[in-house]
Amino acid sequence: MPVLVKENGTKEMALQLDRFISDSNWVKDNYPDLIDKYAEHYIAVLDKEVIAYAPTMEKVLDNIDELGIDPNLVIIRFLTNEEISFLL
Repeated sequence: MPVLVKENGTKEMALQLDRFISDSNWVKDNYPDLIDKYAEHYIAVLDKEVIAYAPTMEKVLDNIDELGIDPNLVIIRFLTNEEISFLL
């Protein structure tokens, strides 16, 4: 995984950003499989792995806390089959 170099940043921040991008892309690329397993649930992803899922955000955050993981390092998404429209 490439490390982004920022003039005023740190290597750790760059690694976290790279992981965030990688995990986001993993969710996007695996959405059909994820929706089959976790439809209408929130999922928490870290290092391309679902580490928690629940029907509410609060429960997912509780599960992440129980694992001792900093929630700021985790991608959390709600998976739904419903079509979502955005107004731009």
